[in-house]
Amino acid sequence: MVFYIHYLSHREYPKAHSDIKDIDYVATHGVYAWVRRLGYLGLMLAFLGLALAFGSIPALITALALTSYHYYLAIKEEKEMLKKFGKLYAEYMKHVPDKFIPIRKIIKALRNKY
Repeated sequence: MVFYIHYLSHREYPKAHSDIKDIDYVATHGVYAWVRRLGYLGLMLAFLGLALAFGSIPALITALALTSYHYYLAIKEEKEMLKKFGKLYAEYMKHVPDKFIPIRKIIKALRNKY
């Protein structure tokens, strides 16, 4: 399941791991209409899941370090996207407020349902 999340990010946006200079559009459809950094979420869940599967403290420490590093990369990439795409990306961030888990969209959908 975790790797499927990462796969979804690449299916919707094939340039997901490209250098920022090679990215020529903002992905806003499919899974990117729900969260902005789905690929990073998939990787972070994989790191933590593997650490739990191994059940060792060193694996957990490594997973937490890798998760922290990828969180930092996601923040850095957001700044670079804002710099490159300006208002277009700022609007996307307003429309899709969650980086990793679509908490606000889920809450909004539940409120509208009930």
